[in-house]
Amino acid sequence: MSQIGVQYVWGGGNGRGPSTGIPGPAGDPGNRVGFDCSGLMLYAFNGAGVSLPRVSRNQYNSGRKVPVSELQAGDLVFYQRGGNPIHHVAMYIGDGRMVEAPYTGADVRVVPLRRQNLLPQATRLL
Repeated sequence: MSQIGVQYVWGGGNGRGPSTGIPGPAGDPGNRVGFDCSGLMLYAFNGAGVSLPRVSRNQYNSGRKVPVSELQAGDLVFYQRGGNPIHHVAMYIGDGRMVEAPYTGADVRVVPLRRQNLLPQATRLL
């Protein structure tokens, strides 16, 4: 939760924390420091000694699948959009809330778990 308020940056973030991003499809110039969604998860799990791949679609395949109806704090939840089966990743933190690095122009934040476009299975790593 120490990263709440850090800006979203396409391609930003690694196991050590926020990093310089890359130019992104939503107009992100790529010369700023912050996190994208998968970079934030990589950083969070690195702190727990768990190694994750860099991109969300690979993070989806990194652990045990659990139904969204059985979510526990620390589970990764994934979202689809259009033809992209895995477009976004966030971490469920309990009490119907999640932490995410949402999109260009927004900051890392805690929000209610969104059900729209949520994949039916989450990934449990711990």
